[in-house]
Amino acid sequence: MTTPRTPQVNNRALPVRPAAGWSPAAACRGADVETFFPPPGDLATVRQALMICDGCPLLIPCRRYALDHRERYGIWGGLTEETRETLIRIGPPPAVPSLPQEPVAEPFAERGVRPAGVVAGRAVNTEPARLTGSAGSAV
Repeated sequence: MTTPRTPQVNNRALPVRPAAGWSPAAACRGADVETFFPPPGDLATVRQALMICDGCPLLIPCRRYALDHRERYGIWGGLTEETRETLIRIGPPPAVPSLPQEPVAEPFAERGVRPAGVVAGRAVNTEPARLTGSAGSAV
């Protein structure tokens, strides 16, 4: 009895395929696997792989898979080996606190004004304090 060989590209074993539930829609399906496992220094092939990943509808799930499973080799989800190593080393970004929100439509309604097309909504106050003198007083 013979043992099945693990496929190799550039003397590296190919990784196990990600979950079959999303891989059929991947932009890389049917592409030459060596494109995603370029030899060191082959920047043209790296760029080619990244261009394929860039237009893929499964970019984020592929990227998540590679990071979650600590894929060491190849280009996954538009990330090179080096980029994945860096992302794993530095960890996830800190949580961004939500900004206070102010109602948009209510001030108009209080004045009896109902702008066309405004039904309801909220906006984030992004204007700097220079637009008001002291708190709440208009300049």
